[in-house]
Formats: sequence, structure tokens, C-alpha cells
Amino acid sequence: MPTSEATELHLPCKRHKRMGTLQAVEVRVARALAEYELTGDPTYQASACCSVCGEPSYYTYNEILNFMPVAWRPQPLPESHGWTLLLIEVPAAEHLTERYLFGERLLVQFEFNDNEYWYGTLRSPSGMAPSMPLGSRIGGNYLSGTPIVTTWFPEGHSKTIPVEWPAPGTQDIGSFFIPKDAPDTLLTANLICSNPSCGRFFSYNYSQLNQVLDEQATIGLVSHVKRILTITCPKCQTARVVDEACINSLYKL
Repeated sequence: MPTSEATELHLPCKRHKRMGTLQAVEVRVARALAEYELTGDPTYQASACCSVCGEPSYYTYNEILNFMPVAWRPQPLPESHGWTLLLIEVPAAEHLTERYLFGERLLVQFEFNDNEYWYGTLRSPSGMAPSMPLGSRIGGNYLSGTPIVTTWFPEGHSKTIPVEWPAPGTQDIGSFFIPKDAPDTLLTANLICSNPSCGRFFSYNYSQLNQVLDEQATIGLVSHVKRILTITCPKCQTARVVDEACINSLYKL
């Protein structure tokens, strides 16, 4: 079993396990591609040609996962835990049709959650509300299926959360928009990491992802059948596949 000390791993050739590797497929990217393809084809296997014999090898999703160091695998959240969103509004001109907000993902152990209102215990530190310690009881409501943090309950009393403006580049935040004529609708401008236990946002927005997709297509790195690309989380190193439907789900920036 390879160790997590390596920075890059390639699947071994099944014919020449001690000699050849499938250089075209890094193991984290192979896992992400297999996960993506299995949603449409339950028989999918990743494949690439060996660097020594030139013959293809085929790997199922579970074979890929078992080859990865445990630290590299996506990790499920503990039972009753989930990610919530703490928002702070950016001052903007009155004539704009949307409110602009920054958002930070906070891990919560839910005690009550009916998909309309929720409350629970804070299990990850907040950069936007540093005075709110771990273990705080917090609660809120939902916007577009996302649990929003609105209230802090220190010593059993409700209190408005003391949100602070994050210094540029110091916090992991995403950009969000709420149409003024649809105040219950939350639009996101950034993708999140696909690792369930990671709260990271990707900095790429709609325009940047489309640009990368177009650039890779011109040099043959994007499938002619499916326009997809893979991006890797800078925090946990989990790769995820991004396709046009995924990009089009983002707010157009």
C-alpha cells in the first residue's frame, strides 16, 4: 500500500506491477473520473496504457480507492454532522438587482433539523466570527436547500453573530448572491470540494472555469465526447470532475 508521503501516485500496470505504471492517470484523478462516470455507466472502469509494455490496464472504482493511501480518500462526516453557511453582506449600490455576500462553511453537529429550521453545536472554527468558540450552540434557517447560520446561543440566550470582515486571502470564503426580487433564493459563484469532510471553496468562478475548459480542449486534454476537466482541492488534495452542467449551475461572474 503506498503511503501519503508521496505527492503523486500512478496506478500500476496489472501485467508488470513491479515495472510499469499508468502514467496518464494519477490515482486521485482516476478516482474522481471513475466516480463521475459511474453515475451514468455502472460498469465503468478506468483504463490507461502501461509505460513499459504499452498494454492497457482496467481498474474498478474500489480497486482505485484501495490503492490510495487512507489519508487521500474522501472521508465521510460523522453521523448527524453537516456543513452550514455563515454569510456577511458586501455593501453595494442600491440599483443592483442582487445582494452580494461572502460565505464561510461551518461544520455543525445537528441536534434539530427539519430542512426549514435547525440548531446544533459548532464543530469547526470560524474565521469570520472568531469570538464564537468551538462548542457554541448555533442555529438558523434554509436558503435554497442550504442551512444558513443566523443565531448564536451563548449561555442559552439568542445573540446576533458578531461577524467580522475577513482580511483578503486569510479566510476560505465563497461568493454568493441573493436576487432582491427572490429573497429566498441563494446563488453560488464557487464550487465546493467534493470531499464530504472538507469545507473548502474553489476560487474559480463561472468565467474562469469556462476559460480553463476551452484552453484544455484546444490542446486535447478534454474529451471530445464529454467536455469535462478535473480540479484538485488545495486543502485536502481531493480531485473532482467539473462538467458544463456543473459550471452552468454557478452564478455568472
